[in-house]
Amino acid sequence: MVVADTSPLNYLILIDQITLVASTPHWIVIHYAAALAAVSTVVAIALFLWTVNDARARAIGEAGKYTAALGAAVFLVAIMVDGYGFPHFAAQWMAAEPAEKLMVLWAASAVQTVDVALFPVWAGVFLGIGIVLVSFAIWYSNEYSRALAVLGIAGATMCFVYALPASLVSGFRFGPGGRQ
Repeated sequence: MVVADTSPLNYLILIDQITLVASTPHWIVIHYAAALAAVSTVVAIALFLWTVNDARARAIGEAGKYTAALGAAVFLVAIMVDGYGFPHFAAQWMAAEPAEKLMVLWAASAVQTVDVALFPVWAGVFLGIGIVLVSFAIWYSNEYSRALAVLGIAGATMCFVYALPASLVSGFRFGPGGRQ
């Protein structure tokens, strides 16, 4: 069950977000580009793995490919919620009478809650675990520079380490027994 965060601070932040979305004419196009980038990343991982000859490296890479694909699917949902949900509520809020603005903000807050809840999932799985596994495949393959593997492991670990506390915070904030 998604429950909107009705705190005054959340409404002020949400008004800022709605104002930003309303003032950005290419909001949806930007989100389509982000969705295309996610799909392109998964395709690039799949194409890269065709070049790996070592069986162990290829198996680790395949696990990374499927993990990244799963995380990318969650990202696509999140990016479309953000890309279409917020412009819809920005238009509704701008057109609403003063008495209706609070209800529009409440509904937008529920959409924001879903968006916030999806972030640690796609960041941790798509950019974290998936990329770490593909980077280990690069490491074990001995066909590519280990510096590239280290760069991938470092970057993906940072994404995972950032996403883990975010998931714990959003779980405590929105989960059972959390602030509702």
